[in-house]
Amino acid sequence: IRYLLIARMLRLTRLLMHVHRYRAFVATFFTLIPSLMPYLGTVFCVLCIYCSLGLQ
Repeated sequence: IRYLLIARMLRLTRLLMHVHRYRAFVATFFTLIPSLMPYLGTVFCVLCIYCSLGLQ
């Protein structure tokens, strides 16, 4: 099921790249992803800790 969800998300991304109004937005988002990875990693770690505390 996980692979189907990933394929569905990639299909949505491909669809957004074909719509002219969203092409600049999606291209900018993909350009910013490498520079945002440290921040996204920090947010991910904080959320994992928060979820672990919530389960206990």
